[in-house]
Amino acid sequence: MSTIGGEKTDPRAGDFWDGSAGGDGTGRRSRRILRDSSRIRFLLGSIRFVAVVFWLTVIFGTLLFVLPRYRGNYGNPMLALFIGLSVLLFLANYFFPFEGYHPILFMLLMTATNSLIAVLVYLTGGSQSNFFLLYPAVLLFSVAYLELPESIAVSLLTSIFYFAPVAYEGNMDFQRLKPMLFTAPIFLILTLCGAFIVEKARQEAVERGAVANLLKETSYKQQELSALYASSIKLASLFDYLEIGDALVDFASELLPAQGVFLALTESTQGGEIISCRGLEQAEARLLMTPSADNPVRMAEEAVLPVMVDADEADERFRVFMEKHPRIGSLLAVPLFASSRVIGILCCLSPHSGTFNDDSARLLLTLGSQAATAIEKAMLYRTTLEDKVKIEAIINTINDGILVMDNSGMLTMANPAVRQLLGISQDDFGAPVTSLFERLAYPWRLREHDLSELLEQASTRAVSVRDELVVELDEQLFFQVFAIPLLDMEGFSVGTVILLHDITDLIRLDRLKSDFISIVSHELKTPLTSIRGFVKLLAAQRVGEVNEKQRHYLEIVEKQAESLTALINDLLDLSRIESGVMEVRMQPISLRELLEEVVMQMRGQASEKGIGIAVSVPTDLPPVLGDHDRLRQVFFNLLDNAIKFTDEGGDVSVSVSSMDGECLVKVEDTGVGIPPSDLERIFEKFYQVESSMTRQRGGTGLGLAITKQLVKAQGGDIWARSQQGEGSTFFVKLKACAEGPREDPPLIQGTGGTDEKGSLPATSGGSAQAAV
Repeated sequence: MSTIGGEKTDPRAGDFWDGSAGGDGTGRRSRRILRDSSRIRFLLGSIRFVAVVFWLTVIFGTLLFVLPRYRGNYGNPMLALFIGLSVLLFLANYFFPFEGYHPILFMLLMTATNSLIAVLVYLTGGSQSNFFLLYPAVLLFSVAYLELPESIAVSLLTSIFYFAPVAYEGNMDFQRLKPMLFTAPIFLILTLCGAFIVEKARQEAVERGAVANLLKETSYKQQELSALYASSIKLASLFDYLEIGDALVDFASELLPAQGVFLALTESTQGGEIISCRGLEQAEARLLMTPSADNPVRMAEEAVLPVMVDADEADERFRVFMEKHPRIGSLLAVPLFASSRVIGILCCLSPHSGTFNDDSARLLLTLGSQAATAIEKAMLYRTTLEDKVKIEAIINTINDGILVMDNSGMLTMANPAVRQLLGISQDDFGAPVTSLFERLAYPWRLREHDLSELLEQASTRAVSVRDELVVELDEQLFFQVFAIPLLDMEGFSVGTVILLHDITDLIRLDRLKSDFISIVSHELKTPLTSIRGFVKLLAAQRVGEVNEKQRHYLEIVEKQAESLTALINDLLDLSRIESGVMEVRMQPISLRELLEEVVMQMRGQASEKGIGIAVSVPTDLPPVLGDHDRLRQVFFNLLDNAIKFTDEGGDVSVSVSSMDGECLVKVEDTGVGIPPSDLERIFEKFYQVESSMTRQRGGTGLGLAITKQLVKAQGGDIWARSQQGEGSTFFVKLKACAEGPREDPPLIQGTGGTDEKGSLPATSGGSAQAAV
């Protein structure tokens, strides 16, 4: 098979106009059973046989009995009549159209035959002649050819001719005539019996013919079904649409009496792509695919129905098309219909008129439907394969590591980046993913999850899980780990994708940023302290008189310096937390006393806005394990936020509850609330909710970020719930402990941001509302 211009050509393809292609084997399968519609008579072969026997009898009788009797008297007019009549009747029998039904002509023939027999009887002795026995031959002729009424008429006519030679003798009396009178009823009985026998034979022959026709039809249907089954098996086994086109054209050439077959796909180009043809050149097939209103091939595509055209009985719509292609005698085109659209056309051609019929159209449409499904499947397979190659190319070229495992935790795919990191070889496919990490020669750790727990959450709970991986090589490498479930069409997990995103450079940049902030904050804190000191000296009039206007300006400078100092302190706290140098002294702390201390400190700020603060702490509340100063800073930030973002006359409440070795503190306000889109980000550094109240109250967006890191550093958790316009509630969960002070409280370096190895701070919990 060769390809020209992207289209396949077959070296067997020839010119179908010469009738050389697709001829053998096709006619036998497509030849239909002929049915008699012109009353072809039964026993034509028997009539011919009786005629031959009859004329042999006449010839031998003439040679044995007639010619010897009239030797030397050949001029006898009866003999001449007999010979002439014999010749004429012989020619009449020879040329009589027995294949048709001509009762009048046949009765004239039988009358002439009776006349010949009567002359023969007369010449061979009249009533003494034995050639009377030829009259039943006439009866046999009539019942074999004519219907019963015409056969009875021939029987009566034969009876008359039977008496003619005897009556011609002239010396007949009643005694001689009496036995002959029974001849007429005997002839009639013979006719009736013969007609009955022949009719029964006809019925049996018709039944045998019907059975034979049914067997032939069944055999043809069986061959047709076998061919369609073979075609469906062959087409289903192919995945290249060009090979499917070749197989389809071959099957069509075999099943139909077509001398030319071609297949065109119409989705890709307007004129159609000829992918296979037999019996004609591709240029001729392209010409037949030219779009036009009178093109029956393209009409099959538009109508989604088979179109059959015969040159002798062409529809007016196609007459111009058939005149343009005078060598086409018959044309049959069917659409290839798949997934509610036509993807191509299968066309069969013949130089002879009347080649195709409804059965041909049905058969070709069935074959085309099978092929359409197979071609669509092949195209989908080709598209899927191309997409697979593209996806694999993308996966293999990205720097992020990608692992894919099935539901049982076995490795099914790994890209080069992760193969190099984990040392994965081809033999590792099908092994547990956890074993790949356990065998690593260098230290590694996940910040928040165990590896098995991470994979289990992603696969069994069908939720995405995020964590951070630290790898200890010559230098530390940091990866964000995403465990993402693979879901099928029904939403069930069929595996897990593990993505390792290298964030080492981001960690380094974050360290540089933290170091820069820490240095700048330290450098700013000293001059700010001097500024605040000099402002206080000026305000106290230690260096001279200060008027009211100057005092007002000094107060503004002092407030701004205090705000800037608070910002610097926040930056320093955040820097210490992220660098892991903040000291957290864990010891039992009474939440009641701590909260009363913070609330007492905040009442003045609340009373200025007419906001009431309610505190509800159980008397049997156990102490919590934490750092007193850090926890005071946590609750101070939360109450400051609640008061700041609550309108005048609102309420703020603080309540505590304990359960299962933990204490839960709720700080609730009736403020402006937090939009749902901002709730998940309020614990991020420098993030502030976009609102007019935020702009009026000011803030840096560091308070909640510091608060969360302080809570996490003490082994607790913090999250928030809010409804915009109705207020917010912040939850702080801390570990409870047995009462009584500890002699040597543990000293913990801050673990909120980068730990002693430099990893990023862990993130958890929910969100909260306005930023500080």
